[in-house]
Amino acid sequence: SCRLGEVLASFQLVPADEVAKYPVPKTLEPPTRECVLEFALVGLRDMLPYMLMPMQKPYVVIDCGRHDDKHRAQSAPCAKPTAANPNHLEVLRVPVRVPIDPLFSPPINVRAYDDRA
Repeated sequence: SCRLGEVLASFQLVPADEVAKYPVPKTLEPPTRECVLEFALVGLRDMLPYMLMPMQKPYVVIDCGRHDDKHRAQSAPCAKPTAANPNHLEVLRVPVRVPIDPLFSPPINVRAYDDRA
């Protein structure tokens, strides 16, 4: 099975004759505040070959909530001491709007990629 995305939904069943009693909200987004998430990236370990080719210069991408460049941080590609066990030793910062109510907190996605020539 293929996972393509996630859905956060809220609903309420209302009898058809009572629909007019419930106003439609202006926005469905919860109140938020500006924050910066900091990640201390030390390294990756035991990176397995991909498509029968060993890792060359792996890097990490972190995003929170939305999958756009504004809410994403990326490490530099690194192959030291080895490409299968790179030491990144850097701090990544992701600017985000975090909901005040933690119930609505967005997912934090951490992905490892390989920069192949």
